[in-house]
Amino acid sequence: MATEVAAAGSTWLAHWTPNPAACQAAWDEGRLVSIPLGGFWVVRTSASLGFRARGFLQDHGPVLHSVAGGTVEFFVAPSADLARVPGIGEVLTDGYLLCPSPGVVVPLTPEGLPVRPVGDETRTPRWVAAPDGSGRLLNLGDVLGVIGWDYERLLVESEREERERSLPAHGSARPQAAVAFLTASRTARA
Repeated sequence: MATEVAAAGSTWLAHWTPNPAACQAAWDEGRLVSIPLGGFWVVRTSASLGFRARGFLQDHGPVLHSVAGGTVEFFVAPSADLARVPGIGEVLTDGYLLCPSPGVVVPLTPEGLPVRPVGDETRTPRWVAAPDGSGRLLNLGDVLGVIGWDYERLLVESEREERERSLPAHGSARPQAAVAFLTASRTARA
């Protein structure tokens, strides 16, 4: 079953290239292939944001992980509503994307995070959710919305942690005004 899905995914992905047979031959040799963008777009974001977003998006389209680049790429349907969300990555609408065969998948932990790669695995992109041949792509707005929401949440969390670090720790030296007030109160009672 997994081999049939990988074969169907390979056929679908290869059909975007000028020479699908040469593409398949390159994958059979374990090489990466430049897949032209245009029929589908790619949202590229950091691996940390990408893996968290993937948990919300489920497996509704192909997702590629580049260990060397520290990125995750979501394959999305082209959309007239191209929104730019600063800070979360980029939307690639043309150019090429280096892709391994859809049979090259990254093993995931039970939490949905990638198993740490070793050796040559650190240089080769791997599929988190490989194309399955259905042609199913993620929705651009959904991907940008989930990643943007998570990015904003992380910013707020980071700002809160920064404020907490700047406050005196519980049980530490009291602020000077409070020390002066307590000292004056004790002196007046004595």
